[in-house]
Amino acid sequence: MRNGDVAGPAHHDIVILGTGTVASALAAVLVRHGVKVVMAGDEAHPAAGLDEMGAEVTRHLRVLGARYKVPEFQRFAAFEPLLAELPAPLGAELCHSFVYQRPGRSPEPSEVMQVSMPAKAPPEPNLRRPALDRRLREVAESLGASVRTGAKVARVSVADGVVTVTDVDGERLTADYLVDASGPGSVFLTDRRLIEPGSRFTTRTRSLYARLAGGRPMEEVMRPAKAYGKAASWTGGSTHHLFAGGYLRAIPFGNHPGAAARSTGVTLTLDADLHPEQGAPQEQFAEFLSRYPALAEQFEGAEPVEPWVSTGRHQHSVSHTVGHRWCVIGDAAGYVDPFNSRALAAGLGAVNMLAWRLLEAVRDGDYATERFEPLDRFTRRSLNANDDLTAMLTASLCDAALAKSALYVLQAGFRFGGFPALDAYGQLLATGSDAAFRELEKAPYPGSLFPTHAGYQRLFTTAAAECAAVASGRAEAAEAAGRVFAAVREADFVPAVLGLDDPATRFVRLTPATVLRLVLWSFTRAPDDLGPLVRRGLRIALRGR
Repeated sequence: MRNGDVAGPAHHDIVILGTGTVASALAAVLVRHGVKVVMAGDEAHPAAGLDEMGAEVTRHLRVLGARYKVPEFQRFAAFEPLLAELPAPLGAELCHSFVYQRPGRSPEPSEVMQVSMPAKAPPEPNLRRPALDRRLREVAESLGASVRTGAKVARVSVADGVVTVTDVDGERLTADYLVDASGPGSVFLTDRRLIEPGSRFTTRTRSLYARLAGGRPMEEVMRPAKAYGKAASWTGGSTHHLFAGGYLRAIPFGNHPGAAARSTGVTLTLDADLHPEQGAPQEQFAEFLSRYPALAEQFEGAEPVEPWVSTGRHQHSVSHTVGHRWCVIGDAAGYVDPFNSRALAAGLGAVNMLAWRLLEAVRDGDYATERFEPLDRFTRRSLNANDDLTAMLTASLCDAALAKSALYVLQAGFRFGGFPALDAYGQLLATGSDAAFRELEKAPYPGSLFPTHAGYQRLFTTAAAECAAVASGRAEAAEAAGRVFAAVREADFVPAVLGLDDPATRFVRLTPATVLRLVLWSFTRAPDDLGPLVRRGLRIALRGR
């Protein structure tokens, strides 16, 4: 094993397989509290190279830093600190756009949707995953974690209360407990026969991705500008181009003052059954562009800055994620789809749930499997929920109106689903107690965009059923879309101020006036279980802490 800083057979409390963001965040938290940790590099999941929409990721790092007293994480918790911390490129997310595309036609102006931030709000970051992996690994190492980069693990054994990791050169690491945070196909997962053949997930997607330089900004393609309109610059954030059978996510990098160069991270995600892999990735991308005139114009002349990557089918899953002296988190525990970068955020959420259990286990010298079983239930249900979300989205893409109705359901979840964690964060800052986070682990709908709310779960279930009925030929898309729009409009927890009560809404801008109207709604018309939560969450968000 190539050793970052420590030689010899020293025994550790915890051995972590993997050296990416999730593994490094966990290592940093543990060593901050005196735990002896060694990280061993393992094969990475192909999706680990994908660009990341970083808003939820940075929020998780902010929470981890405050809860576990790792102030170094605050350097990754907002755009400006990240700009100084990470090497270029970095993207600024001031808006997020959705554009429905049809073969042989330019997009219809009525079939775009953009959600944008207040005019003077600081941007959210968009991240290059490899750069974040590297910097968090350096943080963990600087705090005292041993890092064995490039380790090729040959076998893992657990006997007599000791975990032994042996590499291909015969060198060994020993520890009291193992966390596999590497990726699918790790030796540990394979040897334990934990990998579910074919995956239990219904989603079947694959991706091609690269970072491109050149091409044209969307402003030059979305013409005439007056017809399309916009609340914010199209290049002020990422865009999902939706079409029957998949989506193209385009994340601009260097789209902020002072950037040395601009590029675009593109991830083309396709239904693996409708679009089986044929030819080299760049050839597949060129063939795709040839069917969509606006996209062909936007990316004309664009060249890859890094080699194209084809992931094959994304979905993989394991039968269980907790056992005697071991657990599995992050991409190793399962992966569904890169939509909205939920996988990395979920991995950091697992760190938040696992870290305090490990700290108590090390303190007590008690690694009983029962201590960690809540993590297994949480992880499996979260992945299943992400599969349900992706399946709904994929099924909706056959029709522009149905896709928009599904986006309305997702937007309702995005707008309110973060408030429970924000509330717990506020209580942590005010009292120093993490009791609210421990209580949040018991949320009835883990993995849902709004994990504490039964009403949202009913709305999501209704929309998912409508989209599935269309996909199976049991319902007409236009009628199903109408029913989903009606369900959103009638939901008592979705205020009209968000604009989601009108299927014709194209631009949702969160202005100071919007916030004031939202506060008024929380006092006058919000359900009793939501009004106080919204007010507390907004209070924390507006403080910018």
